[in-house]
Amino acid sequence: MSEHDEAPQKSKLFARHKYLDDYEIVNVDEPGGRVRRRVVYRSAWTVLREPEAARSRLWGIAALAVLAVAADVWMLLLVHTVSGSVPVMAGPLFGLFAGIYLLVGAASLPYRGRPMRRDQYRFGIVRARRSALCMAVFTALGPAASLVYRIVTGNWSFQPNDWLFILLCAAIVCAALAIVRLIRSIQVEERENDAFKSELM
Repeated sequence: MSEHDEAPQKSKLFARHKYLDDYEIVNVDEPGGRVRRRVVYRSAWTVLREPEAARSRLWGIAALAVLAVAADVWMLLLVHTVSGSVPVMAGPLFGLFAGIYLLVGAASLPYRGRPMRRDQYRFGIVRARRSALCMAVFTALGPAASLVYRIVTGNWSFQPNDWLFILLCAAIVCAALAIVRLIRSIQVEERENDAFKSELM
């Protein structure tokens, strides 16, 4: 049995309930006549169609995710020096939470090009794409709230940190949308789990 067919213990214990049907307990004959029960993955594998090209994009996604979150943290440190700070910073704050999920998804990407189980694909590529999109949307709310604040108060004076805030928001939105585009450019396909079938023979 290959190393991809046996479900890791952590995945077995902590996988969400909807993925439990992806696993099955089988009896495996071992040397000496012993029979061992093993938990193996039985569903289809998700694989990268162009592993070499895809892996370079995956590393690009990881780098952009780190930069976006770092920029968001830096921006939130400006909270007391940006005009209309509390309502203006609400969007980027939620964007930071999305960025944390983005980092978790980026950490689960298949950098070695190995086949992904269904839960690995959902918690890696799918989570990263959705989190990046949410980060872009929430962060864009910051400049929008700043514009509303200035229209309501009539305060159109811009301090240096106001400009820095706008530039950081723009950089984060661009990085997040670039991540979404990179992920969408990665082509994957499903392959039958032939190794699992051989376990049943």
